[in-house]
Amino acid sequence: MLTQLKQTVEQLKSRTQQNLNIFYKNEKIIKELLELPESNDRSRKLEEKYNENKKLLKENDDSIKLQLQLTKFIDNYKNELEEAEEEQSNNPKASKEANASLTREDIFELTIKKEFQFDENHPYFNDEEFFNELMDHFSSIEDYEMCSFLQENKKKIHES
Repeated sequence: MLTQLKQTVEQLKSRTQQNLNIFYKNEKIIKELLELPESNDRSRKLEEKYNENKKLLKENDDSIKLQLQLTKFIDNYKNELEEAEEEQSNNPKASKEANASLTREDIFELTIKKEFQFDENHPYFNDEEFFNELMDHFSSIEDYEMCSFLQENKKKIHES
């Protein structure tokens, strides 16, 4: 759970940065639009960009609040979370038994629904074909954030 919480914080940070990049692009567009002569079209486009930026800032505000809450939770309960992870890693039989009744397709579906974390405890974590299928799926739905997360998670594990 500790690993998942840390990954969630990292994903939130990444999403916040992506939103900021979009925000800055929109600001450039707004500046360009303001140089154009007044028109209904210009006003509509300006309003769209302002509303989009407002939405991005609201999401970032919520994301930062959540990051702070998660970080505080991790700091307050780090020892307990580490102990729970250690117990789970010392009992791989329980994890394997729970997964034994699931087919590969079931596990794939749970993974793409993000109900099953793709990490070193995932039954197909070292299955290159499964990993490639996940990447294909998330690429096809243009969830590039998840693609990046999968690659970074895989890379971190292989580096350790």
